[in-house]
Amino acid sequence: MKSTLLNQANLLKLKALLCAITFVALFHSCKTSLDNSELGNGELVLIQVSVSGSSYDGEEQIGDRAARLNQNGTTSEHLPTTQISTAQLDDDLMIVAELEPVLSNQAISNELPSGLKGSAKAQTVIDPISRSIRYRLVVFDASGNYVTERDYRTGAEANTEQLKLNGGGTYTFVAYSVNSDTSLPDVAYANNSARTLAGANLTVGGTTDLMFFRRRMTITGNNENNLDIVLKHRLSQITTTINSSSTGYTITELTASFTPHQNNATINFDTEALSRSTESGSVSPITFGALSSEDIVGSPTIVNSVAAGNASLTLNSIRIGEVSLTNVVPFRTLTITPGVKYNLRLNIVPNDQNITFQGVRAVRIAGVVWALRNLGADQNISVDSNPYVSGLHGGFYQWGLRDTSASGTAIAINNVPARFNGNNNPPNNSWNSGSETLPAKSNMDPCPANFRIPTKNEANLLITNTTAVSRPIPLTQGPNIFSNVKILTSKRNANVRLFFPLQGFFPTMSNNGNNTYPFSPQGISRRGELGRYWVSYVEGEFGTNRIIFDSGAPKVELATGNNGSNKVTSSNIRCVGIQP
Repeated sequence: MKSTLLNQANLLKLKALLCAITFVALFHSCKTSLDNSELGNGELVLIQVSVSGSSYDGEEQIGDRAARLNQNGTTSEHLPTTQISTAQLDDDLMIVAELEPVLSNQAISNELPSGLKGSAKAQTVIDPISRSIRYRLVVFDASGNYVTERDYRTGAEANTEQLKLNGGGTYTFVAYSVNSDTSLPDVAYANNSARTLAGANLTVGGTTDLMFFRRRMTITGNNENNLDIVLKHRLSQITTTINSSSTGYTITELTASFTPHQNNATINFDTEALSRSTESGSVSPITFGALSSEDIVGSPTIVNSVAAGNASLTLNSIRIGEVSLTNVVPFRTLTITPGVKYNLRLNIVPNDQNITFQGVRAVRIAGVVWALRNLGADQNISVDSNPYVSGLHGGFYQWGLRDTSASGTAIAINNVPARFNGNNNPPNNSWNSGSETLPAKSNMDPCPANFRIPTKNEANLLITNTTAVSRPIPLTQGPNIFSNVKILTSKRNANVRLFFPLQGFFPTMSNNGNNTYPFSPQGISRRGELGRYWVSYVEGEFGTNRIIFDSGAPKVELATGNNGSNKVTSSNIRCVGIQP
């Protein structure tokens, strides 16, 4: 009896096991069937091809592109670092050159984890292509073997034979163009009878605007398959502007070029690596439009070279008014990174000198006119006073406001008159309604007529083109020390000097104790050993910038701490002249 019961129990267990196995098999069969249906069972499916735009890389080596999070949750890009250089033209003129990368709006991912499935992740429009250009799309299978290719025109893809591929298949798509409506070079294969991705290379001329795209994806069978192409420029492009308005003379002759430059560039489809021809002595000439003007803009120039920090710009010939010069080299150690777009500005300016500008005593250094005295200082006291005197100390200002928060000799802000704003958070364009490169004085700018707050670039130009010493040495601090100054002397004219009194600053304290508004003013800090001078540029919401003078080398510094105290503190101002 016991044996019979055990046999029945074992039989029930066996039946349950068989049912479970059957269920798992049926489930797997259904799932496989669904997966195969989604992928397309190898059936030919249509690929919709289009180009949404083109892009350039950012410049990591000379521009900090890390996004900074503001208190309001938004992000802002750092101002890209500008490469600055000066060169002497003759006894009376100099050239100030600034090379600045133009940053793309967003990065592009060329790899997707699965099929496009509507292509939401692939759509990254950077710069729309406004005209019709030719491009070629080459397709390789999962093993890297050639499948097919199509030639298209942007905006007219429907006029080309449809592209159909096996659903469920994984493919690598490579698109390229030379930004032309007529020219489209052919691919060279290592073995033309057995074409592969690894053996595919494209060679173009060194001044050709090579644009390239590559993406690997799996085709789906029951969804729309959109291949949305963003063509990346792979060589550098530089737009050059030269301006002589500060001289009052027009430019009537101008030829220029970049070196080093190679005549050919080759890109491999598999690695996307660029190789270049090895000839020496080649240049990339700049083509300029109409001359006989004070402002000349060149056509975008392609430069084909590695980012070795040894690129040069040569003005082969230039004539300004009655001055004719040849082989002027304002830049010798440029870093030009492949795939990056740049703006190059060349300003022809009079040499550094002591001047009277719009009735105000000033100096011209590197083409920028700087007032001799701080804003609010006594205009009748000589800046050569030694020791420096309290009457040459200007007023204190909160960032973005027009009125002073304290006099130059104050040791505390008593708020009489009531000009201190503990909730100060004006818009970032309060002192510059233009841009860093084309500044424009705003209504809130406290500088007198024909003067304005300096930009960050102008402050860096001043530091680059001067030597600095402290007086006296060592520096000491105290609420009644007014004699300590930083003296900046032109590197080209020792008789041109600027004196910056080390007035200290008025810090603040949050009433809530957590660096949030409102803030209350504190007593004068570090008078005699620190000078802080505002510039108009702000990063993010609270990232004010200021020129720092202390016992070390002068610098333009970003305020630390992403909070409102940066705009509430009080510092000094040295105005610059508004020139044509």
